[in-house]
Amino acid sequence: MMAKFRDIIEPFITDMMSGIQEASMFGMSLKDVLQLPSALSWGAAVDSGIKTMATVTVMPTASVILMVLSYLELNRTLTLSEADGESRLRQAVVTVVKMLMFIMLLDYTPQILDAITSTVAGIATEADTVMTNTVAEAGEAATTANLDAFLDATESLDWIGKTVLVIVLFFAWLVNRGAVLIGLGLIVIRFVKMMIYSGFAPIGMAFLASSETRHWGMGFLKNYISVALQAFVMVLAFGIYQMISLNFGLDLLSTGNGSITDALAIGTYFMFMGAILGMILAGTGRIANELMGS
Repeated sequence: MMAKFRDIIEPFITDMMSGIQEASMFGMSLKDVLQLPSALSWGAAVDSGIKTMATVTVMPTASVILMVLSYLELNRTLTLSEADGESRLRQAVVTVVKMLMFIMLLDYTPQILDAITSTVAGIATEADTVMTNTVAEAGEAATTANLDAFLDATESLDWIGKTVLVIVLFFAWLVNRGAVLIGLGLIVIRFVKMMIYSGFAPIGMAFLASSETRHWGMGFLKNYISVALQAFVMVLAFGIYQMISLNFGLDLLSTGNGSITDALAIGTYFMFMGAILGMILAGTGRIANELMGS
């Protein structure tokens, strides 16, 4: 009976203290936040369809906008300049060359967005590696020792205490899984936003061609970078949460004596940390916007 009780509660505690970076549900993992949409089995087809749609339907509109803005920019250069004929011609040539560069920029819009996403994903991957190694060094062996000590101490509990401990830990585990589900949902929402931005990107890039509309284009790029940067913020949130959870969890496990009070403290603590994790993940988008000054 005692072995069965230990077999029931040990996976709950181990799962909640082992790190959420590797957590997965419905065939998705929190590690997916480090990937490009095109690299995911469920996102590759959608990403390809969005890019095709952008090329077929949005790109012509963006080209028209760019032509109009180019004409207005060239007209403004020629009509407002008070220089002599040679200087005005030089300014006109510079304006035309600049517009040709924006035309090339428009053609490479998908590659530019992928480069931004890949750069942020690379930074997030390095941060994830550092945070994971830090957590592993901080207490993998200590977690095992303290957990064994706590489980040995629970042998003194009567059947009521054991039942309460199982129930409390089960609900704590559910709260923790709920936080993971929130994280997976945010990852999907982030990918959907990136795909929508990709579909609109040619128009956003075309707005960069004129000084009058450049703030719209810069706003588009800033918003896209903020969405991409959310991956880095989420990785930091995972690591910080894990280190806090590990340190406090180790303290509780090491100081407990297997009483019903300790059982309630452990379960309540993990419920609290699960709720904190959910709130942190829900705010990662806002944090990313703040980092970009939005």
